Parts: sequence; C-alpha cells; structure tokens
Amino acid sequence: MASVTFTKAGDTGWSPSRNPIAPRRITRNLSQESQETAGGTVYTYTKGAKVEYHMLRFELMSTTDKSTLETFFDDVAKGRKIVFVYNDDDSNAHTVTFAHDTLNWEEPYPHTHYYDIELVLRKAL
Repeated sequence: MASVTFTKAGDTGWSPSRNPIAPRRITRNLSQESQETAGGTVYTYTKGAKVEYHMLRFELMSTTDKSTLETFFDDVAKGRKIVFVYNDDDSNAHTVTFAHDTLNWEEPYPHTHYYDIELVLRKAL
C-alpha cells in the first residue's frame, strides 16, 4: 500500500505520516434536479458538471501533520481554489480541489496534541 500524497507542480506537497483510515468513501454526483408534476410526470435535468467526492478520514494526526496540511491548504491549494493531484493509497492519481474552504479539526483526547479530520476532495469528471 502506497502513501497518500497531495502535490502541485512547483509547490510543497503534503504527505501525512499515516494514511487515512478505511473505508475510503467515494460519492458520484450527476448534478441533476428532479421535480414531479401534479399529474405524476417526473422531469429531470442536469444543472452542472458530473463530480466525484472523495472522503478521507485521518485519525490521531500529529501536530506536524496538522501544521503541514494547514500550510498546503492555505498557501498551495488556497482553500478550494487551486487544483492539485491527490495520489491515493493504491497509487491512483486524481486531479482534485478541496470541496470546502474550511478545515474542521477534532481533538479526541484533549491536551494530547493529536487531531482527527475528514477531508472532502472534489474531482470533476
């Protein structure tokens, strides 16, 4: 199993000291709206691009991993603005952005300096 990495050409990447926990979740979204008329006819239309969301949960992340992820998020990816490459633990490369403009940390054991986070990555198809 390979190590997970986030990279962008010409910038410092991010590779945590441990991979996300299983299961790795992927959601595929066709960006469709659907409405039903009073007569029972269903109308569906596509209103945007097809996307996949990759949800990665990291547990007990060290202070160093937390700090380097924050630097990558702030300075390289600039929140959800800049596209980068996510290499999963099967060595598959995905061109993605962060799906959200915030990082929400949990500290499951206060004062231990270990952190949990779920990252959601957006991949246009």
